[in-house]
Amino acid sequence: MKLAIYAKKILKCTNMQWQFLCIIHLHRSIFMQELSLKDSNTRNRIASNDFA
Repeated sequence: MKLAIYAKKILKCTNMQWQFLCIIHLHRSIFMQELSLKDSNTRNRIASNDFA
């Protein structure tokens, strides 16, 4: 379900640079979801650097 939301956000990004950033954000979000709960500190550190 989240992928559909991100896909809509990417489609809304008409500017090529913003589309690139949206795709980066999508990949980072998937990466964060794949981290185990043991890595919650790392996940929080990554999230604190997020631009969205």
